[in-house]
Parts: sequence; structure tokens; C-alpha cells
Amino acid sequence: MRSGRIVLGIDLGTRYALAAVHKDLEGAVLIPNRWGEVKTPSVVCFDRGKWLVGEEARRMVSRPDRRCWWDVKRHLGSDWYPSVGGRNRSAQEMLVPLISEIREDCEAFLGHVVTDCVLTVPAQFSFLERSAAARAAREAGFEEVRILNEPTAAALYCESSGRILVFDFGGGTVDLSVVERDGDTWQVLESLGDSSIGGVELDKALVRYLAERLGVSFEDDNPMHGLLMVEAERLKCELSFREKLTWNPPLPLAGDIRELSLSRVDLERLFMPLIRKAIDLAALLCRRHEPQSVVMVGGSSRIPVLRRMLSEEITIPVRMGRCPDEAVALGAAMYGVNGENRLLLDVLSESLGVIAFDGTPVPLLGKGHPLPARSDRAFRSVSDGDFQLRMYQGDHLSRRRCREIARLDLKGMKEGEKVDLNFRVDSGGLLNVVLSREFGDSIHIAPMELGVTSRKGEDKLSLSSLEIRIARLSPGLSPEQQDKINEAFGKVSLMRDLEPLLYEDGIGELARMTSALEDVIMG
Repeated sequence: MRSGRIVLGIDLGTRYALAAVHKDLEGAVLIPNRWGEVKTPSVVCFDRGKWLVGEEARRMVSRPDRRCWWDVKRHLGSDWYPSVGGRNRSAQEMLVPLISEIREDCEAFLGHVVTDCVLTVPAQFSFLERSAAARAAREAGFEEVRILNEPTAAALYCESSGRILVFDFGGGTVDLSVVERDGDTWQVLESLGDSSIGGVELDKALVRYLAERLGVSFEDDNPMHGLLMVEAERLKCELSFREKLTWNPPLPLAGDIRELSLSRVDLERLFMPLIRKAIDLAALLCRRHEPQSVVMVGGSSRIPVLRRMLSEEITIPVRMGRCPDEAVALGAAMYGVNGENRLLLDVLSESLGVIAFDGTPVPLLGKGHPLPARSDRAFRSVSDGDFQLRMYQGDHLSRRRCREIARLDLKGMKEGEKVDLNFRVDSGGLLNVVLSREFGDSIHIAPMELGVTSRKGEDKLSLSSLEIRIARLSPGLSPEQQDKINEAFGKVSLMRDLEPLLYEDGIGELARMTSALEDVIMG
């Protein structure tokens, strides 16, 4: 990060997002949002042509005529493209309005423009997921974005010496990292995680139980399901501090049942299969690395049965970390301002490889390889023609179970032509790829372009980002200017939907139209 610049630490959680900044006299502190809260619900809603996010969106989850999403982060880098506002959108696009509001709230509180951030992600995030998260932050207005693993950020904030196991039970995933500290050096020895165990999955288990007790059934996209998810999260939190309670279902859910008795024992029975999986991961890391203690962070780490079982099955001290809900954001803020004074050595969460011209899988960097890392390989074509080099990530023996992260198209190859591949992975796990041909054009995939569908790789704004800028400009535009921008936006939107079907000329025209629209919007 650039010297003298304000750097935000952002924990973009599946359930809630938090932002923090490091101050000279106070250390790392959380920044309240426009509602005066330090937690912003990670909810996005599209209502009558505009985005609602955070608390405003959360209040819409039970409205039958609104579409809201709680867990967009879990779909980063995937083929999940829900129809929103008349077109399909990626998770990355849908997070842009949320991150934009976080940045705006921080700027309003600090009284300064903020262009740099450290964005935390689960340690198990793939290259595609990391790239999508970083692009979302860039499109939300940040000029410089660093990626930091969530359990590593928590370890920085806890500032424990020696070897610890960070047990991060968040909303979307369970992330565990063994971290060893020696002075101002933090070395991650290994990370494990499971995206099927997070707090959202606990809420879903409780939702199924409550729905059964109420005698109702909802699909996931039913607004009543969203309302029940909100209630489930609240009940889960209350029963972490109480043995039992009486629940009065909101009227849209109640039907003939006006109250239900719930106990902590009920929740423990529901949560046990998921908690068992998380504890097994912790036990595995303890056997491999023999940490001196376990530090628990993340909102779901407060569940009493989790703490009790972990203490019973692992023979080392188990303690709650400082500010378990906030440790990740605060650690990210500390790293943002003092990264140069702290040596942070993280590791690859999964192996990286490439499928050669003849179909042979070639491992490049193995799981657990220290970061930053590099790998250089040379290949030769087996005949004349068109070829693909496919990059994959994963540690399964079967390639079919590994995840393809990019395809490099090579047209008009000559037999025996040499291709040099250069891979660079930075300290945050962002991948940079350069392919150099002996007789053809080079290909460069920058860290934030991985997964971008454009064949030209333009550094373009998403439609969500363009929509946000248009909305800000609208009050100062004449009707004629507004019509002109809306017409141009409609054309760009249509062509981006058709992009996979366009030939080279069409792709070029799309790039020119997008550039012209951006020029108009950015003035």
C-alpha cells in the first residue's frame, strides 16, 4: 500500500461486512455505517430498477414483491448468474453496490477519500474466487486492493506468540489455519476449510426445523424463507446465551401457531453433524502441527456446544479470541498500515497445474507452497493447428474433480512451436499468468482478470458499477442527457449478454461502446 494513504481493512462476510482503519493513537478501530452500526448486513436487493444493500436491503427480505440475496459471497467465481433487473448477473457484480456503500460510509465517517483496502477472504478461496472478490472491490471504487486470508488476519489481531490454531467459524465457511509467530514474522503452516459448515448452514438447519414445527414449506427464493432465515439467525444467537426461550413467529409465518418453545438442547441436536465436521478438521491440524493453543473467532464460535466439544477433544487450551466478530476486519486494518513492518508468509490452499497439449496434467505449485510463489514451464506443440492450454486448481487424483480456472486459446500453432508459461502468485493468492509464443502473440492474464469472459481482457467496469455511477449523475442531468445515457447503457447491456456468441468484430464493437459509455459517465 502507498505510504501516507488511508487503508481500510474490510471483512466482507457472508452474513455481515465490517470495515476498520488503523489510527496512530488508538490502533485498529471499527468504522460505523450510516445506520450507526459497525456490522453491515451482506444483503443485496434489486428494487424498481435500483440496488438496495445492507440494512435497507435486509428490511426487504420478507417483502413478496422484492428479490433479496443473503449469501452472494458464496457464489463468487462460480457459474451462478441469477436474473436481476432483466438480465443475468454474476456474484461479483452483485457485490459491487454493497462494497461501494461500505466505502462511502467509511469516507463519510473519516472525512477523506479512501482508495486503498485490504479485503479478506476465506483461506480456501480459489484463484477464481479471489480474482472475483478483488474485481468487485476495484469496481466499487478502490484503486489498490490487497487480498488477505481471514484466519491470517485474525492471527495478526490476536498477536499471540508461538504456534496457534486459528479456528474461524464464520457465516459462510469454517476456516482453520496453523500460524506460527516469531517476533514480527507470521508463518502459516497449513490451512484447511469447509464451505458447507458455516453459520448460514446452521441457520438453514434451524429453518428446516422451524418450518416443520410450523407445518409450512418454502423454496429458497420465497420471501417467507428469507424471513425465516432472519428469525433463525436471531434465535441461534439468543440460545447461545440462554438455555431456552419462547418464540412468537412473525404473523406472515405463524398460521395457527402463535408460539413455540425452543431450547439450547434442540439447537445442539440440529447442529451436531456440522459441528462434528469442524472439530474433525481442527483435530487433524492439531495432530499434524501440534499448536500450543486454539484461538476461536467468527460469530458462530460463540455456540456453547462447539466450545465445549472442542475443549473436550483437543488437549490444548481453547480460548475465544479478542473481539471474535471483529478480529478479521481489525487484523486487516493493522496489516494495511503496518504490512511493511510485518513479514507475513501465507501458503497456497490448493495445488495449481496445467493440462499440456497432449492432455498430460502438469503440476506447477503444490498445496501448502509458501507465498509469494512462481513457476515457469515450457511446452511444445505436437502438430500444426489450434490448441488450448487449460489451467486447473485442486488436489483430487481425478482431473474431473479439479476446478478449471482458465483456458488459453492458441491459434495457428506450428508443429514443435515453443510456448513459455510464467505463473506468479502474490502474497494474497492472486494469480498472474503470462504466455509467450515463439511465433505468435503473447497472452497475459492479470490477477484481477482471471475468470473474465471477454476475449480481449479489457479492464472494464461491470454493469452494476455503471448503474451506480449513472444513479449518482442522474439528479444533475437534463432529460436529453439521461435519455442518451439510458440508450447507450441498454445497448451495452444487450451486447454483454450476447458476448459469448460474438465474433471478433462484435467483441471489438462491445469494447468501444463500453469505453464510450464509461467516458460519458465519468465525465
